[in-house]
Amino acid sequence: MIFPEFLQQGDLVTIVSPSGAIDGEVIEQAAAAIRRLGYSVKIAEHAKGKHHRFSATDEERLADLQSALDDPQTRVILCGRGGYGLTRIVDRLDFSKFVENPKFVVGFSDITALHAALLTKAKCCSVHGQMAKAFVGYDATLDKKDAENPEVAESVEELLNILTGVRRRQTYFSYNQRSRVARDKVKGRLFGGNLSLIYALRGTELDITKQSGILYIEDIGERMYSIDRMMQNLRMSGVFGRIKGLVVGKFTDTDIDSSFGSIEDLIFNVTKGYDFPILFDIPFGHVDRNLPIINGSVATIAANALTFKTKK
Repeated sequence: MIFPEFLQQGDLVTIVSPSGAIDGEVIEQAAAAIRRLGYSVKIAEHAKGKHHRFSATDEERLADLQSALDDPQTRVILCGRGGYGLTRIVDRLDFSKFVENPKFVVGFSDITALHAALLTKAKCCSVHGQMAKAFVGYDATLDKKDAENPEVAESVEELLNILTGVRRRQTYFSYNQRSRVARDKVKGRLFGGNLSLIYALRGTELDITKQSGILYIEDIGERMYSIDRMMQNLRMSGVFGRIKGLVVGKFTDTDIDSSFGSIEDLIFNVTKGYDFPILFDIPFGHVDRNLPIINGSVATIAANALTFKTKK
């Protein structure tokens, strides 16, 4: 598995918007904040654009993303936002030049499709984490508790710690009493992201559910029956018979449906008969405290702790 080189002062960060449209001013403010941190920034040609719900046409978004992946000077690709759009273009990406000069790709939500492509086609680690908007107003000289939004500031700080190689490993704890903690330590590569995207890519060449590592999932705005349907699909296709553990982030803006109970109830029901550890409420997803996870990194679950390597 390829692990990109860490970001150093003066290195180039390229901002792309491969999915939904985002306010151009947000992109500019994010770029300014990143420059204040000591890095160079390039804004992709169509990153601030708008074409219906997308940032640009499929061809324009594909060209921007391909250019960033190919660019030997770019050390980090930071996505502007999620939304929808990557599944229209991701299968056409060429990673032949990227693997010669790999770089960290950062994003979440719809960007799960890009993480999947990097894992299956390029065999490269990437970062599931905050995107451009989170950098707006970020000030590294402030203690994060003094920031306008301490949880977003913490997320950016932790993302930078990973991108710059500050830590050897990262550990997140589940304090949810319903977590099924590991009796014995389990080990495997992290793979996952947004459940809807994982489900959408099933049966394609970007299907990541053939892995046997540690699956992590989150989602937003899905009805409980829809979440159940996607999870039942994973069950019926044997995914739960392969994975070593399940890490559940935040499922935000879901409906209340007594047919399924809570997210914990739903997941326990669909994984009935399996004994792998399940950690709930790990801090990632469509929330302010969206801490980074290295997709493709070797990880362990021990008791209520998820630990993954942040270096080669």
